[in-house]
Amino acid sequence: MKKRNGFIELLAPAGTPDAFYAAIRYGANAVYLGVESFNARMGADNILLADLPDYVEFAHLRNVKIYVAVNTLIRDDEWPLLEETMEKIVLAGADAVILQDLGVLTYMQAAYPSFECHASTQFSIYNATGVRKAKALGFSRVVIARETPIEEIEKCAMIEGIELEVFVHGALCVSASGQCLLSSSRGGRSGNRGRCAQPCRLNYQCEEAEGLEAPWLSLQDLCGIEEIDHLIQCGVHSLKIEGRSKRPAYVAGVIRAYREAIDGERESLPVRIEEMKSLYYRGFTKGLLNDALITEIGSKGQPNHQGVLIGSVKRYSNGKALIESAHSFVSGDGIRYQDREGNWVGQNISWSESMGEAQILIRFQAKPLIGGDVFLTKNHALEKSLDWNQKKIEPWLGIDGQVVVEIGKKLHIVVKCNGKIWNFESEELIEAARSRGSSQEEIEKQLNKMGGTPFYWNSLEMTLPELAYVPARMVNELRRSMTTQLWDELQQVNHSGDTPELPVSLGNHGVDTLKYTAAVYGANIGERINPKRYHQIWILPELENEPWVAKARACGVPVGWTSLYGQTLPEGENQVEQNDWNQSDLSFGASGINLFPMNRWSVHRLQDLGMETIHLSPELSIDQIRNLSHEKEGDFEVVGYGRIPLMAMRHCPMKAMGICTGNSCESCSRIYHLKDQEERSYPVVRKGKFSYLLSSQPISNLGFFSELKRAGIQNLRFQFWDASDPIETLEEWMEKSSSESREDLNKWLDNQELPGDQRLIKWGVK
Repeated sequence: MKKRNGFIELLAPAGTPDAFYAAIRYGANAVYLGVESFNARMGADNILLADLPDYVEFAHLRNVKIYVAVNTLIRDDEWPLLEETMEKIVLAGADAVILQDLGVLTYMQAAYPSFECHASTQFSIYNATGVRKAKALGFSRVVIARETPIEEIEKCAMIEGIELEVFVHGALCVSASGQCLLSSSRGGRSGNRGRCAQPCRLNYQCEEAEGLEAPWLSLQDLCGIEEIDHLIQCGVHSLKIEGRSKRPAYVAGVIRAYREAIDGERESLPVRIEEMKSLYYRGFTKGLLNDALITEIGSKGQPNHQGVLIGSVKRYSNGKALIESAHSFVSGDGIRYQDREGNWVGQNISWSESMGEAQILIRFQAKPLIGGDVFLTKNHALEKSLDWNQKKIEPWLGIDGQVVVEIGKKLHIVVKCNGKIWNFESEELIEAARSRGSSQEEIEKQLNKMGGTPFYWNSLEMTLPELAYVPARMVNELRRSMTTQLWDELQQVNHSGDTPELPVSLGNHGVDTLKYTAAVYGANIGERINPKRYHQIWILPELENEPWVAKARACGVPVGWTSLYGQTLPEGENQVEQNDWNQSDLSFGASGINLFPMNRWSVHRLQDLGMETIHLSPELSIDQIRNLSHEKEGDFEVVGYGRIPLMAMRHCPMKAMGICTGNSCESCSRIYHLKDQEERSYPVVRKGKFSYLLSSQPISNLGFFSELKRAGIQNLRFQFWDASDPIETLEEWMEKSSSESREDLNKWLDNQELPGDQRLIKWGVK
């Protein structure tokens, strides 16, 4: 039986104060925002933490909730600032925090056990099993991964005891939520730490298509406004708009459109969709919600705002172009068109003149392509009509009152609200009237002046002696003090518990020897492996029946199952490695490469969950690993050598290009290569429903093996994807590393010409 919610929350983004006011003005039920630290949109202006109490007060008076995004991965050296930030968020009265880091969740549960924590979309929950896991971990809400189709969302929404939040509009990451390392691998700006440089929006060449170049990793924007009824029927709790980096006009226009759609005002829907296109448009898709073909979600054009097609160029002379268009142009409109060399030009209109029906003369900055399309990128009249002045307070919180009037005593009001009872009294005593006593209507008139507060009277009873005189001044003073005290107490933050401290370092627990792990992701590779070199081998379950697997187990080497993002591990009696939170209740003994622990709280929580081996985040430097890795008994692992997945994509660039025309994507084993403008070549591997963009070079930490041992790393992991991997050379290095000096070993490494990227282990990320 499907779970149903009587209330659907419309959740708006706010990257600036004006966007915050616009969201509330146009009907958001909740607003999510970031402060100056630890949020995934560090490039946005964000709200100052010192000002957060004022924004919370403004929103709460209007029955709007505030969620603060603290949705990045945190390092140990940042923990004092994190504790200070969290304390101020809690004391400001925010309604919840949105988290990616398991360690931050663990800290919040210890420090503020009654405070709500939401699992960010970057926590990578994409199925019902993942929602159950998030609930068991202690989250009160899951922001479901954006690549989750509605049929799976429906299963997730049926789980009781945890809320479900779904993105319905805005930018889409081509990488699965929280699984992108492309920005950090290129320049050290980590998307997991709010500093993504958006390399996915750049042009890439496909080497298998004679260098065909385009922004093949760029996706269209999500527009799920036509799927709202379906999502409401599923029983989701919150519909989320992306856009903390967008302008206030975008927030106002999009929230208005979705507010009307949720409220059943569908007559204006076509107009609202066109308005949203003029506010920001890369092409609209609902493909991920509908599990659409992977060819239907790519942007197929420029990776930024494209605008709305509104006409074409008929002729041009003396700096002016005649446009055929039904749009009424005004000064301040923005347009985009191609010049005669085929380059796109964007400009604001400073002068236009109507030349008759659907004929407009416009001053152009460049000579346009005759017959070329003209796109509207800014609708000045629309944006001017959107007003985000601070919305007045509409009464929404009903209270029940009993007014007691007795001569010679203070005016007394008993108020009931939210199951609680308050008593309020005037400063002065009530006197007997000299001629005529006060009427009930006169007293009620003063008590009903609730303007500027969220309160209204559900019921109001009164005992009033005939000759009692209650001055209007007395009633007004009591009403004002009553509403002020009542609101303050209703908003009072009361979180008990001592603030826990970061688990302390236990000192340097260096190791004498390293153990080696092999992770095999491709077919016909394992025959080249000498299993006796490894203490553990992980394989994709699809490789289980390859003959070498049985031979390795016969040698006494454990061969367990691992997975890539989006894959499902089968049930069975086997060792398994946990790479995300969406697998069934298998016996996980190791955390894999995709959980990214960066702090001691995360490490301890994973160990408490039974992880004997923990793979540390590849975005940590050797100095950061040294501070993290010797906290508690257990094995810690980093990549020794091999390519790592930088993205997990539902999108297939080769399919979108038309290079691949096959229909058997889920059984595809072809490898393609995308080359960026710096000539870095990234292999793309398709497995199941996802494509995986691999690092342009293997990650190589072999030169740091002595430092890693001193830091307490017990395991080096070797990633094998295809037959080109230098397996024999790496196994020779393993043998030499146990006996030769560091100097001799490094000389040997230099002679092998092993390609490798050491950037992350040297410097980490921002």
